[in-house]
Parts: sequence; structure tokens; C-alpha cells
Amino acid sequence: MLLEIVFRDIESSVIVRVDKFSDNIMKSLPFESKALIWKQEVYFSTPIEIDGVEDIYRVERGKVYYWKPGKALCLFYGISQVYTPAIYIGEIIDPLNRLYGVSEGYKIKVYEHRVHSEFSDIVKLLKDMGYSVATPLDSGNRIIVALRYVDGFRISFAIYVEEYGLHLESEAISRYSDDISSFVWISKLKKLVEENTDIARLDITEDNLLTVTVALRSIDELRKGVLELEKALTTIYRYLVT
Repeated sequence: MLLEIVFRDIESSVIVRVDKFSDNIMKSLPFESKALIWKQEVYFSTPIEIDGVEDIYRVERGKVYYWKPGKALCLFYGISQVYTPAIYIGEIIDPLNRLYGVSEGYKIKVYEHRVHSEFSDIVKLLKDMGYSVATPLDSGNRIIVALRYVDGFRISFAIYVEEYGLHLESEAISRYSDDISSFVWISKLKKLVEENTDIARLDITEDNLLTVTVALRSIDELRKGVLELEKALTTIYRYLVT
């Protein structure tokens, strides 16, 4: 089951893959709420009732939990931890930096997500590669997002379909800075990407976030582009954790 969380103030949404308690959630849909921000977490109250299960004391970045004291769904996009124990629900499919722009008080609508048929060819290809795929809103327009784990590393990216081709943009690695120390390690990452891939690039987003991108002429190149993105990201992640 896919859950779409729409932030109505910015006409954008994120998609959650529900791995547990889908029946409890489904019977509460649709509902409305308001966004609350705590550290690196977006959370909001719900009419969902979940009880009688073992709580989790350490939460993971990119995952979604139910917090019983507030009957809230909690979306963790950074390293912050839950205030008191919570219950695991599922995974955020979108690149987590798509939550950076959410502000306290944003109006929320939650309903079951249906993948839009206009992207059926791309969605099928990505699913065949083992990805969870969804089509959230991005400033009023539908885009494609995908998620899977490769060698234990979270690989999430967005695809923007244009008349002149496809643009793949990975989850942000960090915020970009041009000071000397940042320049040195960014240069190392850029070299790693260029030495290990043919067309992936270390890049920055319009929001000044460090990312990996791939530019494609058509869907015929998509499989290669995704594999290039995976290789670039896993190379970077291995470098950062060693």
C-alpha cells in the first residue's frame, strides 16, 4: 500500500510505502491534519489507532513511525531520534530532501496513492529493477520517485520527464558549501564519480544541495542511467563511511 501525504500549501507531496498496519491506516483514510516539525522530523496527528505491539527505541532515517502518545505519523528525514518509543510503519520513497521545504503549520491531506498511468513505461522498468515507485506532486506537477537498497545503502531518486529527455536527481548527499575544506572533499567525491561511471555527475540542486544527477535523451537509456546513479551513490557512500 502507498500513502500520499499532500502538503497543500506548496502543492507537493511525499509517498510512504506502508509495510505494516495497512488495515489500520486504510480505514482512517482520507484525513486532514497540520504539519509539525521537530528536529529533522515532520509529524502530524491522525485518526489512526494502533496498539498492543512492541515499540521501537531507535528509529532510522527515511522510515516512518507511529507515535502512540499523539496518534501521529512521523517522517524522519535526518539523524534525529523519536522522543519516546514508536511503532514502525514503512519507508519514505521520495528523496528525503523533498521534506526540507515543509514548514510548521502546513495543511496536510492523506489518502491512498495510485501511480499515475502516464508514466507506466518508466514505472514498469523501475519495478523490474527492484524499485518501489510512486508519482508524487512537485509544485503541482507529477514526477516519478523510486527507492531501493543496494548493498545496504538507501538509493532514492526523482525523475523529471521533459519533452527533450529525462533528468534523474538523487537524494541529497549534503548541503553545498564553497569554503576551502568543503571544496577539497567535494573535489574528491567528484573524482570518484567520474572515475567509476560514464555519465553520472556530481551536481547541485536548485536548493543548493549536493546530489548526483544523470541526463538522458530518452527512456531507452533509463536502465543504464539508473545503474550509473546506483554506482555513483554507492561509491560515495562507501567513501564517506570508511
